[in-house]
This record gives sequence, structure tokens and C-alpha cells, in this order.
Amino acid sequence: MTVLGWVAAASLAAWLWLAFVQGRFWRTDQRLPARRPPAQWPSVAMIVPARDEAAMLPVTLPTLLAQDYAGPVRVIVVDDASGDGTGDLARAAGAEVIAADEPPPGWTGKLNALRCGIAAAADVDFLLLTSLGILVVDLRDIRGNIFGGDQMSEWTVMDGARRTTFMNPQSGLYDRIAAVKAVAGDVPVEGRIVFTRNGKFPKGLPKWTLMIDSLRSEFPPVERMVSSTVERFGDAWKQLKGAVSPSEMNQQRLF
Repeated sequence: MTVLGWVAAASLAAWLWLAFVQGRFWRTDQRLPARRPPAQWPSVAMIVPARDEAAMLPVTLPTLLAQDYAGPVRVIVVDDASGDGTGDLARAAGAEVIAADEPPPGWTGKLNALRCGIAAAADVDFLLLTSLGILVVDLRDIRGNIFGGDQMSEWTVMDGARRTTFMNPQSGLYDRIAAVKAVAGDVPVEGRIVFTRNGKFPKGLPKWTLMIDSLRSEFPPVERMVSSTVERFGDAWKQLKGAVSPSEMNQQRLF
């Protein structure tokens, strides 16, 4: 067989392999199966570090602000010492605007602006002053049997015959704890994902997860603490209260 014949045979073999072994990859009518929406859409924050971007923001910000998403969405522009009115322009467009602080030694301006934006994006449902320090509470009101684990990207909810999923909340809690620690200083900060009585975990609770009925016993509230505890954590608590604004859940009570 000539060289050309060997090349032709190899090409034919390759196409036969693709055609019969690779699952008809060329078909364009294949779609992923439809999925039910999650029981609770995760919140999304878009961080935009900006320095002297007044000419570009009118083009980019409207596309971010017009995102169609079922869950909570925030667009946070971090004004990194701009001199052209970047912050005022972003605020007028409808974005949240914060000012970047001084970068730590060795940090570039953009990375520091991203750090500031991530800290600002860490929404916290409740902050509690307890005998153990400050507790970050991520409150979840989900009805049904919940199946989740530390290594699972999604947790499953079975409410009768209805099956839904939601994103593993542990990484989000970790970010919230880090944001609170950045303000609270040396005071101990812990976090828990607290589920109401509507939910149950038939196979046990994952890490950092707690049922609401166990919250009071595991983290005694401030009114039961001795004055020395308030003295230890009081200054940091006041500083933290001054650095945050009430969330949309501030009318609800845990107990």
C-alpha cells in the first residue's frame, strides 16, 4: 500500500471512531435535561474595581445592572482613589459604591479593591453577641427533608414528592465570617447556618449547621452573660454595629 493509501486508511479509521464510538458528537439537537429551580436562589454580588473609569462605566454598568436573575443581586463598584468622578457616576447609575482603603504592604491597588468589595458583599442575616464572642448567623427557612454534606456542591430538599436543590451554603458562611473578623479585630467570631423548624436533616447535620432550637443552648445570648463578658467584647461589638447597616431581615427574631 502506498503512503497515500495509508493516510487515507488512517483518516477513515479516525472518522469511523468518531462516528460510532464518540456518541454522535456532531448532533446539535441535544440539550441538558430541564432542572427544577432551587428552593432558595443564592445571592450574587458583582464586584467592579474602578480607578478613573468615568469614560467606560456608562458602557459597562448598564449591562450589569440589567441582569435578569431570580435571587438577590448587587453591583458594588469599588472606587480606588479615582480623580474623574467615577464614584459619583456609578452611584448615579444605580450601583453601590464604596471607597477602597489603603492596600496592605505588597498588595496592588486592584487586588486590594477586590478585597474591599468582597468584604462589603458579605451580607449577614444576623450578628449575635454571645458568651463565646460574636456569632454570624445565616438563617435558612426551608421546608422538607434536607440532605447535604461538606463535599457536596448542592444540597437536596425533599418535600413530599417535590425535589429541589440549593447551593452548599458553607463557603458563603466562611466569607461572611472573614468579613466580620476584618471589623471585629481580636474578638472570637464563629458562624452557623441555622435552619428553622420547617426543615429536617434525616442523615445528620453537616459542619457549621444548626437547628434553631439548639441555638440558644449552644450560644447563650447576652442577657444571660455576666458583665465581664460584655466588658471583654463590648467595644468590638459597638465598632461592628457602627460598621454595618440593617439587613432586610432585621424585623425577624430568632427567638
